[in-house]
Amino acid sequence: MLSEIKRKSLPEIAKAVGLHDAQPLQNFLTNSPWSVEDLRDRRLELTLLMLEGRFISYKK
Repeated sequence: MLSEIKRKSLPEIAKAVGLHDAQPLQNFLTNSPWSVEDLRDRRLELTLLMLEGRFISYKK
């Protein structure tokens, strides 16, 4: 999301990371055992780290 790629489509992202075809990236995204809760928790953790504690947690 935070990149200089103008279009955030799979083909454009694949090109940006050096893949010749977007299919492996598509397979990875659709077939990986994602846990939405774990991803949200990790995103929040990284966001708070980047803000260096300047953000008061919304979990009070």
